[in-house]
Amino acid sequence: MIKINKYELYEHSVQDPDVEARFIRSLYKRTFGKPPLYLREDFCGTFKLCCEWVKMGKDNKAVGVDLDREPISYGKKNHLERLPPQQQSRIKIIRGNVLHTHRPIVDVVGAFNFSYYIFKTRADLVAYFKSAYKSIGKKGMIVVDAFGGTDAMDANVEKRVVKGKGYKFTYIWEQKNYNVIRNEAEFNMHFKMSNGRVMRNAFQYDWRMWTLPEIREAMREAGFKKTSVYWEGVDKHGRGNGHFRALEYDDACEVWIAYIVGIK
Repeated sequence: MIKINKYELYEHSVQDPDVEARFIRSLYKRTFGKPPLYLREDFCGTFKLCCEWVKMGKDNKAVGVDLDREPISYGKKNHLERLPPQQQSRIKIIRGNVLHTHRPIVDVVGAFNFSYYIFKTRADLVAYFKSAYKSIGKKGMIVVDAFGGTDAMDANVEKRVVKGKGYKFTYIWEQKNYNVIRNEAEFNMHFKMSNGRVMRNAFQYDWRMWTLPEIREAMREAGFKKTSVYWEGVDKHGRGNGHFRALEYDDACEVWIAYIVGIK
């Protein structure tokens, strides 16, 4: 029987590292007139973004930072070791705290899949952005994602079939609760296999649901001179289409995803 790994299921369900790598490169080039070379992936987990980054160019380098040994070990075995030696040499993985990691100096810091939502207070959020600021060169930026909407203010369950070459399963995203007083929520990620087996609570999260103004204000307090929100467009059915553009106004909706960019 083939052993199913939760990190593989996670990557298939909620990660698009090649798309994010191209988005970062395009955004940086439009801002500074040249492509970025050095990326830091915070809360990197299996550091798949780092691997995609070095694939995009022979001069690209990446560093991943995460506290958890388990996903790092998975990434080394299943991603890093499968790269050519020349690409492997341009990736550095640091098992450490993003709040205390300031070297090497990079062009871009990225924190995706809402990982920084683990910070529950404004002081901690600002401290994180200050740490990122110290890690970025004179021409650099931080890119994070965020989500929200009216659906994120109540318990709910989302199910989606995920399939590709050699796999098919159901991704289940459960919001357990929402605390309106503290603007916090708990989430569970489950997976249901095609044979009926369910991997419950594969991942669990206890997050502060940061709003876009709060994130931008914290970035500015940390020293970033300019912030922008890149809002996802919708298709003809009203669903997110994966295309993002800078906006300063849009209407509320049930679910939204955005990127927030801080320019040093």
